[in-house]
Amino acid sequence: FKFRLHHSDADRQQLDVVADRLALDIVSPWFARTVQGGKIAGTISLDGMLQWDRGQELIAASGSRGSWTWHSSGKLESNNLRITADVLEGDVLECERLIAPWRLAATGNLVSIEQFSADTEWGHLAAQGTINVAQLAKMSTASLPNQDGQLEARIDMARLAAMLPSILRIRRGVRIDSGDLKLVARSLTGSEGPS
Repeated sequence: FKFRLHHSDADRQQLDVVADRLALDIVSPWFARTVQGGKIAGTISLDGMLQWDRGQELIAASGSRGSWTWHSSGKLESNNLRITADVLEGDVLECERLIAPWRLAATGNLVSIEQFSADTEWGHLAAQGTINVAQLAKMSTASLPNQDGQLEARIDMARLAAMLPSILRIRRGVRIDSGDLKLVARSLTGSEGPS
């Protein structure tokens, strides 16, 4: 595990973090305190960067004059990940390999997702767009986000059902042999508001 802090000038700093096959056992006590009945195992590798400065890129859009601007990018990989908790009702969420690259920026209430994806042997998730964190708490079908965004997900239901029969309420003797669940959600702003 390595980290390095750069001071390029008074208004800009950067933190680089690198971890290679770090055992998740070290966060298991914290995970157990945070998630009731939680247990986590596996390894994690991380190569990421976090930079903060008094940037102007997102300030006009957020209306937060003088806000700090944050940029982060990198990639997280996990191997032999196993998660269980009381909420999983005895099921164990597993993935042999998880790969999650990201590229984000934020200022004030705005988070810009330039790239985010997560891939495992049983699923894929990708997101892109802008999120107003203050609007998330108020979001409903009558009050949709007013920023552009897209979320895509694909899940191998046969693998997921084999892992999570209790959560998915699969009756004894019932088996899912194949099938994918696909989801695409978009928020588009136009002259008439979000849609």
